[in-house]
Amino acid sequence: MSPLKLIKMFVFHTPPTAIGRVTIVAEELDGKLKFGAARCTPKDNFSRKTGRRLASMRLHSGKTCEELEFKNCNSKYFNMIAQRLAIDILLKKIDVK
Repeated sequence: MSPLKLIKMFVFHTPPTAIGRVTIVAEELDGKLKFGAARCTPKDNFSRKTGRRLASMRLHSGKTCEELEFKNCNSKYFNMIAQRLAIDILLKKIDVK
């Protein structure tokens, strides 16, 4: 029986803004830190659970918004990258569909 491999998932939610909110998730997969995202507009009812689920589904279906060569990521590094990605997504520089 092979040992179980634990996968660390990072999650980041932006605070409310006039242009919406973003949820970013990341996992270390295949030696890369891969990011998935979900965005909601101010008209949407924001849900952390739904945002995390959508961002995770996009990540695992190959619709990543960012991939970085990185191993053993820590939460401080993830938060710096997630904040930058969230701003780019809110300003529509990155499409998350």
